Amino acid sequence: MTAPPHRPGPAFWPAVAAGSALVIVGLRSLWQEQRENLRSIGTWFVGGALALDLLLVPLAAGVGLGLRRVVPAWAWPAARSALLATAALAGFAYPLVTDRGGQPGNPTLRPRDYDRGLLVAVAAVWLTAAVVAAAARAARVRSDRDARPADTRFDRDVSAAESAQILRQGPGATSADEGGRAQR
Repeated sequence: MTAPPHRPGPAFWPAVAAGSALVIVGLRSLWQEQRENLRSIGTWFVGGALALDLLLVPLAAGVGLGLRRVVPAWAWPAARSALLATAALAGFAYPLVTDRGGQPGNPTLRPRDYDRGLLVAVAAVWLTAAVVAAAARAARVRSDRDARPADTRFDRDVSAAESAQILRQGPGATSADEGGRAQR
């Protein structure tokens, strides 16, 4: 059975028009104000797309696949979120941690300890992920416990011989109560 074709909502075409207008304004502004730097801008634009597609995406996919094999299923959503946040933090902090683009004569441009700040932020992300994963594990254990059917064969007083017989029969077997009726 095939799904019905997707039709865009009422906001689709106005959003396309607004987005197209913004792209046109941006390109016109780029052409007017940065005409002498267009080659450099194009190089960075194409180089960034190639670096993303040829380096970062395969690296992220490899790390994700490797960790997916090690991390339990109940912890994977939290670990995946923490990996994404760590990558964003590292990418943002890279120029600050490596001290790129600063001016040695002006120490007030970067007045903080960015190495320690990155470590604290990453530690906070992974601590939060560990708490979320532990809560997910506890919820899963709780739901598994609540979903198990109760063994009602032990709801009445039974003799030691009768309980041994019930245990030999295993879960789901029936036994007869005092009236001879089958009891589950």
